[in-house]
Amino acid sequence: MGLEYDRLDDGGADQKPMPLGQELCTAISEEVKQGLPVIFGENLVFGFVCGGVAKGYADNFHDIDTFTCVHTLMSPETENAYYTWYFELHRKYDLPPDFDYPGEVVTLERLTRVLQILKTLRLTLKIDEVDTKKAIIWADMITGGISGRTGPRLDILDGIMEEYGHYPAQWKCEVLELIPPEERGQWRDVIHTLVMERYMKYPKHDGKQLQGLYGYIFNR
Repeated sequence: MGLEYDRLDDGGADQKPMPLGQELCTAISEEVKQGLPVIFGENLVFGFVCGGVAKGYADNFHDIDTFTCVHTLMSPETENAYYTWYFELHRKYDLPPDFDYPGEVVTLERLTRVLQILKTLRLTLKIDEVDTKKAIIWADMITGGISGRTGPRLDILDGIMEEYGHYPAQWKCEVLELIPPEERGQWRDVIHTLVMERYMKYPKHDGKQLQGLYGYIFNR
């Protein structure tokens, strides 16, 4: 979930979460579907929306989770265009952006290489390697329910979904085995992402630089 800037500034800390509804979630996904090809052009492999917006349960405290696969690293010009678009999109829909993780933009080479880690990974409750964290997050984003699919190589996306789609259920079983036995019962019927968020520790990322560069969008 993103940082709640305006809501905290204007006394909205007591604001209750309000579901966006399927119609608005669909509209957001369609806007991402149209926006990514414009920003990335021929460099785009595929892209999509995931998380709460894609699954239709997002509320006004959710950020918009996007995933973009490209052939080569973004140029400075494309990077600025992407971040400006990302934060403007959140402002348009009055949603809190995630300055720490403003969507995922990854090259196809790195995505393929990092996902290979999962084939030999045995989970622990403390993840120290950034690539291991990314492998888990990316596989979950790709296989956990998506919308707004776009890009010329959706066949690559389909192949990844098929190859790694079984991992989320496996992760939940592994995490349950790692937590205290007396706590397992209350988590058995909970989706794997919430179980992993509760018990697993990951390397952190500091989004203060992006907040400094693009936070002005929310102070107009």
